[in-house]
Amino acid sequence: MRPVLSLALCLCCCALAECQRRRVEELPRLLFRPNFTQYSGYLTSSSGSGGSRRLFYWLVESSHVDAATAPLVLWMNGGPGCSSVGGLLMTNGPFLANDRAELERNDFAWNRLANVLYIDSPSGVGLSEPGPTDPTELNDNATTRLNLGALLHFYSLEPGPTDPTELNDNATTRLNLGALLHFYSLFPEYRGRAFYIAGESYAGIYIPLLASAIIDGGHWPSLINLKGIAVGNGLHMPYNKSAFKSDRRALTDAMGISIGNVSVLELSVVSKVLLLNGFAV
Repeated sequence: MRPVLSLALCLCCCALAECQRRRVEELPRLLFRPNFTQYSGYLTSSSGSGGSRRLFYWLVESSHVDAATAPLVLWMNGGPGCSSVGGLLMTNGPFLANDRAELERNDFAWNRLANVLYIDSPSGVGLSEPGPTDPTELNDNATTRLNLGALLHFYSLEPGPTDPTELNDNATTRLNLGALLHFYSLFPEYRGRAFYIAGESYAGIYIPLLASAIIDGGHWPSLINLKGIAVGNGLHMPYNKSAFKSDRRALTDAMGISIGNVSVLELSVVSKVLLLNGFAV
């Protein structure tokens, strides 16, 4: 239990630090000496509803090619509500956490060939901070609202501090884009460099929406040089092919999360990116 607790405490201390671009110098129970540079901290963003949010990020630079020229890959776990730190420690990051809470080397890490950025999104997921609350309002009604807010965060909804009706993927997209723009202000060396977005599960919703926002928002290609997207085991099927159509349709209609009907959007984004980069579609 102690090894697990020590690793968790280290991660939390890193997350709670008042840092924006801070180099990670050491990690507990790491079984190898990293041959790459890594940074962690917070990216400030807004869902568009009047309040700023701080999303936790972890950047691992390339270990086997020149980090100064290697492309940048944004990795997003899905869920909804899954921390991208899980991808860092259990999927494609340079570390693999074993059952003794030790960090082993991952010989198939993506940062062998690229600089990989992990972001916990939306706010309240993983090590990202939740939205603002009033700590002086301590009563059953406040607790009910907090519990509901936690449940909405679990479904990757993004209630704003002044507009609780803004519960949809568009708010999360604005949050992700804002965090990404803050990243480029903290790391200007990545501006204009080849950029890819990858992820799994509900990232099948996050990724095409973020890619569209980058292109349609005029951030391509001088700032964010988006070259492509990759979705593994993604959620993007239409309703009539969904195994959970009946028990999720009411939630989708009420809350605006996109369980289905994203495949056309995804295709349009891929086609747009390919055309912008000179490929025939």
